[in-house]
Amino acid sequence: MTFSRELMRKGLHLAALVIPWGMLHLDRGAALAFLGAAVAAALLADWARARSPAIQSAVMFLFGKLMRPGEFASAPGSFVVNGATWTLVSAFFLLLVFPARIAALAMVIFLLGDAASGLVGRRYGRISWRISDRTVEGTCAFWAVALAAALIMPGTAAWIAAASALAAGAAEILPGPLDDNLQVPAAAALTVFFLELVVAVPSY
Repeated sequence: MTFSRELMRKGLHLAALVIPWGMLHLDRGAALAFLGAAVAAALLADWARARSPAIQSAVMFLFGKLMRPGEFASAPGSFVVNGATWTLVSAFFLLLVFPARIAALAMVIFLLGDAASGLVGRRYGRISWRISDRTVEGTCAFWAVALAAALIMPGTAAWIAAASALAAGAAEILPGPLDDNLQVPAAAALTVFFLELVVAVPSY
């Protein structure tokens, strides 16, 4: 993917910041209902493009430039979940399992950190981690932006928010069994949850 296409794709991450905003400002039940409906619609769209060549062609015409190779069907009729759908699934389950402030923090860390990582890594990345195709430069950008975002988010002790950002960046490096859109925000949320559980730090 070219840098210009990567830039457009990461623009969607910025638009997706409406998700953590909704987590913090909407009633929990309403937010879960909206996210659940969005997940269902996105999965239905992925299923439809697997079943219909016409729909697949339309999706490719509209969004093909923003999609990664792994988001294309490997064979006619094969069902592939794209990154945007995984992001919605991740947000839904984060809000279902964790308090809204933790779910929102994890999504902000992921959305902004991943955008920084992709852009810097694509343009300036030279040194690859041995365990994955991620670059050191991209990861450093992830940590810098995610750390800044985490520290200004309300409701979480600064050092725990910082640890969450670092854990999320590490999770992006590791080749895991889960899609990055699930693995990275989950690492951020679990870090906050367990650190607060262990040290009994009250929210403020």
